[in-house]
Amino acid sequence: MPAPARSRPLKKDFFSQTFKGQKPVLFSENARPSSIPPHIRHLAWSSTGAALATTSGSKVRIWNPDRPNVKSSQELVGHVGSVEKIVWNPVREGEVATTGSDGTVKLWDVRVGPGAHNKAVPVKEIALGDGGLFLAWSPTGQHLVAGRRDDVIVPIDVRMGAMANTEDLIMQEGRKLGSAQTNQMAFSNSGNEVFATTGEGTVKVLDWPSMVSHLLHLDTTHH
Repeated sequence: MPAPARSRPLKKDFFSQTFKGQKPVLFSENARPSSIPPHIRHLAWSSTGAALATTSGSKVRIWNPDRPNVKSSQELVGHVGSVEKIVWNPVREGEVATTGSDGTVKLWDVRVGPGAHNKAVPVKEIALGDGGLFLAWSPTGQHLVAGRRDDVIVPIDVRMGAMANTEDLIMQEGRKLGSAQTNQMAFSNSGNEVFATTGEGTVKVLDWPSMVSHLLHLDTTHH
């Protein structure tokens, strides 16, 4: 799979001219969108931009951006309770992971195609022990980091190839990153560090996979 094109910054003065001919595309689960749309918790583009995933309540839906009609979408069925986060595997197009208030991480392969009534079920499910709040996928696609509502961080080894051999999936023991609330995590581009935002207004930098704090020394003598 080729690497996605690198985005380029666009100066404010060029906004109106660049987007002059663009028209918004409406994605709706109803043939006739109601005046009160469903509450969208999260959305995410696939790495190549070929698909858009949205979460609304316990529903997860995969949209084809070229065919926004709901009949051309795929519904992922399996969560009980609101889905808080959906992330695409960065190296395998069509593999996604979700988590939510039902305390599970679910893995899906949308390439297998929808089942009856354009719906699909998860390939694998991992019990977190508490409500899931966020997910982050490593750049290699081999690991997930799941965050629970009780601020416990759970690393998950997902070396499953095409998600057919699930016996290699391992959920490691969860841990807290201190007394502060952990709100979100993200991997560095190298995959050697993870960044955690906290309720203290700070970002913690941790080595991966040890999850040991990594201190950044900033040189403030030069401007």
